[in-house]
This record gives sequence, structure tokens and C-alpha cells, in this order.
Amino acid sequence: MANQLVGEANMAIVAELIEGGADYYCVVDGAENVRQLGRFFAARGLELQVLIELGVSGGRCGCRDAAQVEALVAAIAEQPALRLVGIEGYEGMIAGGDEVAAVRAYGERLVETVRALQASGVLACEAPIVTASGSKWFDLIAEAFDQAELREHYTPVLRPGCYVVHDHRLYAGAMAEVKARQPRLEGELRPALEVFAHVQSLPEPGLAVVALGKRDIGHEPDLPLPLRLYPLVSQPGAASTPVDVTAWRTTHIMDQHVFLAIPHDAEMDSAGIAVGDVIAFGTSHPCLTFDKWRRLLLVDEALRVQESLATCF
Repeated sequence: MANQLVGEANMAIVAELIEGGADYYCVVDGAENVRQLGRFFAARGLELQVLIELGVSGGRCGCRDAAQVEALVAAIAEQPALRLVGIEGYEGMIAGGDEVAAVRAYGERLVETVRALQASGVLACEAPIVTASGSKWFDLIAEAFDQAELREHYTPVLRPGCYVVHDHRLYAGAMAEVKARQPRLEGELRPALEVFAHVQSLPEPGLAVVALGKRDIGHEPDLPLPLRLYPLVSQPGAASTPVDVTAWRTTHIMDQHVFLAIPHDAEMDSAGIAVGDVIAFGTSHPCLTFDKWRRLLLVDEALRVQESLATCF
């Protein structure tokens, strides 16, 4: 779990998982959390595997410097129920200036820190974990981890979660940058998550209101992206030929409605637009769409359902 385990109710859930045989890890970045975890898991007669989170200045969680890491190592050593097994980080909060150089330096810092901890004898496993990498800079973190010593004596773990479905703007742009940095890289990630909704109303020229809202699709950092329109067909079961509508623009999103700005000539061309048409939307940053659906449908090119997938999000 690439996060701190906080709160006794949550600790109890994890304790039950460990008692059931789960090989569980979480991260720590503060002495008080370490003391709370140590007391709870000692009382349950269990050991908890933890990784120290290495943060960045102005970022999210994590130790900011070597002194904080050293103090946290000492706090963990005072808790017999805790086993320190590695280092965790997240470079996605790095921004401003030469970001590529900063991410590379952060990857090196992670590696240097886990090596120093291993040399000091405080790590309680033979192959300590070093893990990082969001979905934007995974190639740079892979470079830092791609060392024979790490592969032979450590457990490097990349965890860019958005690779599962990718997206149509935020990570699409990041993938283009990865390709530019890594010209020998074969293939690329392609967007695989779309949300479909009906045109609900055409209340005035140039405006379409679609039955899609914040309850249905993520909208940060970009609004939903119109991709294709499937015109309404009069004959039941007949196929609808999709029309490219990437030139259309989402201007506003509400709980259950999206406003689309339609180019002036769109209502006059072969596509047209009518109430009842279906529009496929893409996402920019897919995570906040997963939590809105209990199931996703895996479809083929003709939109025939191949599998129903539980999100468990």
C-alpha cells in the first residue's frame, strides 16, 4: 500500500489480512505513526513490514531530508513489531525548473538512500524494496533502477498505475515526452477508457447538453474530451457509423450534464447531431473515472461486449 496506514480501524483491517496470509507493506514518514503502528501490531502479536517514504520539498508525504530519515530509522528500531524493508517514493509532485533533471536526481536519491540503509544494517530483509514511479516519469525512474547491483541484491518496483487504461490528454502528452526521451522505445501506451452518453437536449444553436456529469466521468485536470458521435438509427439493431467529433469542445460540467460547444457547420454536415445520439468521451487523468463505476465493459472495435470487469476501486 503506497500510503501511510493511519487509524486503528484501518490497522485492524490490515491485521486481519496479515493473519489470513497476506504479504503486506505500507509506508511511514513520521515517528508518531510509527509508535501507533508498533503498539497496535505488537498487541496483535503480528509483524508489520514498512518502507520509509522519501518525499520532496513542497510535495506530498515523505521525509524531506537525510536527518528525518535517520530519526525515523531510530523510531522504527524501537518498535519490535515493525520490520523496515526498504524505501518508497513518488516523483509526480516534482514541478518547475528542469523537471527531467530533478526527477533523475530524485531517482538517484532513492537508490542512494536504500543503499545507505542496507550498508548500515537496519534493513530486515535480504532483498530490500526500492519503489517509485507514477505514470508520467516512469522511464526516468526505470533508468535510476536499471543497475545490475539493484537487480541482483534489491527489489526495484515501478508502479505507474495509469498504464492500465492510459488516457487521451494528460498522460498522452506524457507518453509523447517519454518517446522523445527514449527514441529506441518500441510501441507506446494507447488510451483505452471511454465513457458513452446520450445527447439529451439541443436548446440553442451551437450548444448540446449531454447526459454525462461529474458523477460519471473524471474532470480534472481537463474536462471530458468528445471523441466520436454515434448517430441515432431508426432501425433497431442497425449499426451506427461513428463520426469524429474531436473538434467539438466541452465547456462546462455539472453533476449530471456536460455542455458541448458545437462548431457552426457541424449541424449542417453529414454528421449532424440529434437528441438520442450517443457520444463517446475520453478522459484526462483516468483515476477519478474508475471510482464512479462498479463495472467496466471490455469491448471490441464494433463495441460488442467481450467481458465485464469489476473495478474494486
